[in-house]
Order: sequence, then structure tokens, then C-alpha cells
Amino acid sequence: MRLQVKVKEIPENESCHYHGELPLSIMPRLVAIVGEQKSILYFSFDLLREGRQVSINGTQNCVIVLICDRCLEPFEFTQSEIFHIVLKPAVEQAVLEGEVNLSMEDLDIDYYQGELLDLQELLEEQSLLGLPMRNLCSENCKGRCARCGINLNQQTCLCPTPDLSDHPFAGLSRL
Repeated sequence: MRLQVKVKEIPENESCHYHGELPLSIMPRLVAIVGEQKSILYFSFDLLREGRQVSINGTQNCVIVLICDRCLEPFEFTQSEIFHIVLKPAVEQAVLEGEVNLSMEDLDIDYYQGELLDLQELLEEQSLLGLPMRNLCSENCKGRCARCGINLNQQTCLCPTPDLSDHPFAGLSRL
């Protein structure tokens, strides 16, 4: 089941409200990054059609289990996104050559082909954009010991500290 809407079925100059939920497991690009999830994406948005242009204003929320980049432990990441997107027919997409400066409004524009809007793909894109650059269970995560692999958030490492006195950069420690 895909969340799709025909452009012609959206009333002209009249807001049309959609809300519901989608399992993250049916979003292949998101699954490729975060793995199989049992989470649900909750969404609510309004569609407004003006001619062939469709404006979408909405929110989406979900809890995704991520793996911390430092300690390698799973943690829950709460994603809550507000988005505004303007969809235009692909035939209106200008072919640009060379370097182009985009305005902030240009970043909210996307293009569709045919008469069917794939809103599930749009929600998946918004989820991907809302993922953190670095997955950290907390800003203070200590990670793992590079020698024994113990989680430094849970235990203190008993590995001996290495003697770095003859290291080529040892002189820098006195600065």
C-alpha cells in the first residue's frame, strides 16, 4: 500500500488534510540506512493545489532505534519534523547549466512526473533529511576503549596507559 494522490483529485485552492501512520519497514532507503525497524511514522499534512502546483505543509513524528557511533549501543532517536514543500510538474523544471545560486525558497521545491504524487516517498525523504549526521546516544558519550573494547559509559577501563615519552609528538604535550 503506497500513499499516493492524483493531482486532479486535490481540490483547487482548497486545503485538503491527510493524516495517518506508515511503518518504517516499507521505506527502502530509510531501511538501508537505519536497518529494519518496527517503528511507525505518524504524519499529518495539508495539500493545497493552485493550478498544477501543489503545496504541502505538514509534520511527521517517529522513534527510530539507531546505533551510537561512539559506544556502538542502540538508542532511541525521536524524530519530529515540520516541513513545507512545493511540488511542480517536471515539465516546468528548468535546465540549468553551470554554477547556480539557490535561494532558500528554491530548496523547498520538488518536481513530480505524471498525475500521481507519491507522498510516501516524500515522507521518506523528510525522514532521511531529519536523521542526525552523527548518531550519539548522548553528547557526553565516552565511547569504547580502543584496546579492550569496554563501554566506557558503563565501566572504567583497566588498561595500562601507554608510555608516550618517546613518541615523536611528545614535546607537544608540554606546550
